[in-house]
Amino acid sequence: MPLKHTIYKYLLATKEIGIFPLMKFIFFNWNNLKLRNFNNEKVYIRKNKNEDLDVFNSIFAGQYHIPIIKINSDCTILDLGSNIGLSALHYKILFPKAKIFCYELDRENYIQAKKNLKNYNDVIVENKAIWYKNGLISYQKSGMKSDAYHIGDDTHASIQVESLTIDEIIKKNNIQQIDFLKMDIEGAEIEIFENDSSLDWLVIVNAINIEVHEKCYIPMIVKKLRYMGFLAWEDGRHWSAISGIRNN
Repeated sequence: MPLKHTIYKYLLATKEIGIFPLMKFIFFNWNNLKLRNFNNEKVYIRKNKNEDLDVFNSIFAGQYHIPIIKINSDCTILDLGSNIGLSALHYKILFPKAKIFCYELDRENYIQAKKNLKNYNDVIVENKAIWYKNGLISYQKSGMKSDAYHIGDDTHASIQVESLTIDEIIKKNNIQQIDFLKMDIEGAEIEIFENDSSLDWLVIVNAINIEVHEKCYIPMIVKKLRYMGFLAWEDGRHWSAISGIRNN
């Protein structure tokens, strides 16, 4: 990792947790951090995972995942691709009465997310992948970053996990309305928007944020969101993301 990026990452983290806790994290393997700007909420990040600190900064400094419209405190949120649970934790700070459904395909991240969200009975965390059909999918870590994955139907890949469609999640949890849906699912968003013949689940979504892992697919996803009744656009807060709000 370039030194310039490392320094910048630690400077961002300092803003949220203070210099002394950060030094304990770097030099003494101290991974119980308090968010001084967010009610001193505790978070747990793994010392040997540089990507955890990147996620920490993205959530609490970048805040790319925040709804762009006002939603009520007692909202329903789908956090698809919840990583180590920090986005859901931030939603609980912002919307204390929210009911949140979290899905993370990677087992190690899922275990960490459960740890970060253990104090919230109204946050459901499942170790499942989001896909365009129910069943099993396989994934491999990319080799460049331990939090980046290649996902597909190939059952011969190294790691397998149960997959669910968004329709199945809605049915399973008897969800009547989704106030906000955040999607960061490592490229599976492309398969969903290309292969889901109906996209009927979008009818009950009021606002959406999608991280698109191949930027060239942004126009296709924006077009389909607009067809389904959304005002949708490429979100300049992030290098490759879409935001949308229901227009009817």
